[in-house]
Parts: sequence; C-alpha cells; structure tokens
Amino acid sequence: MTDSTGSFLIKNLPIKVYKVAPEKAGLVTIPAIIDFTATASNIINTNLFIATSNIYSYVSENNYSETINEISIFPNPVKDYVNISIILKQSISFTVSIQNIEGKTLQNNSFKDSRNITLPVNNLLSGIYFIKIQFAQRVPVIKKIVIQ
Repeated sequence: MTDSTGSFLIKNLPIKVYKVAPEKAGLVTIPAIIDFTATASNIINTNLFIATSNIYSYVSENNYSETINEISIFPNPVKDYVNISIILKQSISFTVSIQNIEGKTLQNNSFKDSRNITLPVNNLLSGIYFIKIQFAQRVPVIKKIVIQ
C-alpha cells in the first residue's frame, strides 16, 4: 500500500530475493526481481524507484479480439468460489489456473469453448492471487483476485 504520493516504506526486510509487482489501473504488469542477497552486507537505506511511465502490460484482451468476446471474473474480492465467464467468438481450447503471488500454480483446469466456470478457493489463504487464462500458442490473460 502506498501513501498519497505513491511512495512506500518497508523496514527490516530479511535478506533474500523479492519480486516487486507494481500496479497500474487496468493493466497486469511485469514484476521486477530485486536480489538483496548478492550485496547483503551493504543494503542499508536502499531506495527503489519505479516510474509509472515505465509500467506496462504484457497482456491485453485486445490482442484476442478475433477469439474472445468477453472475460468476466467475479466476485472480487472472493470468499469461497470464484466465477469465471468466458465468451468466445470461436471454438478454442484453454486452461484456467490460479497462481499465488510468487507465480506458483495452485490449480490448473483445461476447457474448450465458451463457458461459465466456478473454481473453489476456500482452501486458499487470504491474499492476492492471479487467474491465468492460457489459450493455445498465445500470451495468457492474467487477472488479479483478492481472497478474503
């Protein structure tokens, strides 16, 4: 969470590798890998700047306009089940997976054609997760969900 200027302060982080994933409304962003292990002895008061002009998305549903009519994920935040509605313009196979913030796949399911999907999330801890919809031979569509 940031303050009103977009800045944040994190103190006393353990020495390890971190994945920083900035957010920009409406976009899925590519996380930066920050490795504090290589210089562990001299990482006091380290500043990390992320310019919002450099935040970009590697996924856009516009890239799929010939196959996708609509993708909806609801409710969000989620408690027990997440609903995914995928309306396609043509028959195509795809997988839907749930990944944690570290990118580990926790659930993976295969489908074909437009459909409404309900996935249980009541076995997952509260936090931020990603729904990854992978169409064959294409860049995936990734949406963030919050599990309460």
